[in-house]
Amino acid sequence: MPVSNPRRGHIHHSTLLVTTAVMLAISGTVRAETVLRVGQPTTPESGYGVFAESWAEKVDDYTDGEVVIKPYHNGQLGDEKALVEAMRLGTVEGGIVTTDVLINHVPEFAALSLPFAFKSYDDAHEFLAGDAGALLLGRMGDVGLKGFAFADVSFRSIGNNIRPINTPEDMRGMKLRVIQSPIPVAVMNALGAQPTPIAWGETIPALKQGIVDGLATGNAYYYIGRVYDYTRYFTFTNHAYSAMVAVLSRTSWDALTPQQQDSVARAAAEAAPIANAVVADVERTMVPEITAAGTEVNRLADAAPFREAVLPLWDDQADKVGDKLMTMLRSHAGM
Repeated sequence: MPVSNPRRGHIHHSTLLVTTAVMLAISGTVRAETVLRVGQPTTPESGYGVFAESWAEKVDDYTDGEVVIKPYHNGQLGDEKALVEAMRLGTVEGGIVTTDVLINHVPEFAALSLPFAFKSYDDAHEFLAGDAGALLLGRMGDVGLKGFAFADVSFRSIGNNIRPINTPEDMRGMKLRVIQSPIPVAVMNALGAQPTPIAWGETIPALKQGIVDGLATGNAYYYIGRVYDYTRYFTFTNHAYSAMVAVLSRTSWDALTPQQQDSVARAAAEAAPIANAVVADVERTMVPEITAAGTEVNRLADAAPFREAVLPLWDDQADKVGDKLMTMLRSHAGM
């Protein structure tokens, strides 16, 4: 659940990077308070929202109120694409954004979207905690951004109204809604389905009208959006992983003192596992509710045929990802 911070009630929301004199009752000293607006696209209760709120609480504690992160939820500062652009321009201080959006600015982030790159959330955490994660965060500096820590958005799986999925052949000919991005489209093509890019808001009507047979979407989104009310089968294919990142504009980062920078980075690293727990809790609780609603749930007994079918896509993305990172990922994933 979101956390509250009583220090933030007096913030001037319209200011880009606010530094105001705050008189302290103790010893009559003057302290500069730096306010950083951090946008995120969903509700305060989501993983994104919990990441932002937890980051804010910890920054306040570690800087004794010298730095205040002010979360803006539900896309109040723009969607993720707009947020990244605004941070690069320095007109918004920070954001929690998905790595899928960052691909447009740092192509190497395509590595995290490759199919079957990770076997579990713990597996993804291990990869991102090492040299690969440091490389990706470092590349953000080249485009005017400062990245801090990764957290889970969700693995993607498949719900449909035709049959349970156990082999790639079970997907042949299925019309499946996918996000409007090249890699998810290519993955479904490789597995024999008919990908149909549709905006999220149009997905339920498309299922109701039979325009699509099902969808490939994040496990958490499938549950929270009650998509199981419109699909008969759900298979945990976990075929693609999606992460989010805590980000500041480079301008805002550079304006902090070294001590404040250490506190902001430490706070982000400690907030990420709190956000991960939101996704973990959803995946623990979703199956009983889905099955109680009449949707049949299964997990892949053997992912090897699926991994083999999508392997050529790794070669297609090699130039974008780069030799160094691709070597790390292939070694980690055994692809």
